[in-house]
Amino acid sequence: MLAKICFTTMKCIFRMFRSKSSSLSSGVSQSISLKPLNIKYQRGSSLAIAVFMVIVMSLLITAITNTISSSSDQVVQEVLGTRALLAAESANEMTLAQIFPLDDEVNKCSDAEVDTGLRYLDGFAGFPNCVVFTICNNHPDDEPKYYLIESTGICKDNLAGSSVSPATSDQSCNDTDNLCVSRTVEIEAREIQ
Repeated sequence: MLAKICFTTMKCIFRMFRSKSSSLSSGVSQSISLKPLNIKYQRGSSLAIAVFMVIVMSLLITAITNTISSSSDQVVQEVLGTRALLAAESANEMTLAQIFPLDDEVNKCSDAEVDTGLRYLDGFAGFPNCVVFTICNNHPDDEPKYYLIESTGICKDNLAGSSVSPATSDQSCNDTDNLCVSRTVEIEAREIQ
């Protein structure tokens, strides 16, 4: 009878249905052999599963790597941003200390005692590869005198110049910089009479 169950492979089941249809058409019943098919027909399923697992695992590893990489880039941006902000605030405070010395008279922004322009902070701990660009404007016609100090802190992965030989490309972030962060802080001060 053709109702015997075959558990080996799909080919055996296919043969069973093919033989059933041929026996119905010819009217002669055929018996189905339950011996397993040749081993060469059963190869490859483990290989397909292994290839599928390798592809899935590589996609998973790639996604995790991208997530970790973008996370570390964000941390680097935050650290450089904080350094640039603190560099700008420090430059403003240094300029204020030069304009309003404790034991001397008030200076103007144009005086030699007031250091403005591009300053490299390579000698200061905590500011590697950072520069600060300070602009100072005073309004001498106003009484009391008002001062406007604006400092931009810039931290890069590599600086083009140094305090010995400054480079104008260090005054801003350029398209050629791989990693560059700038922060600008502006303060106003007035002379007390």
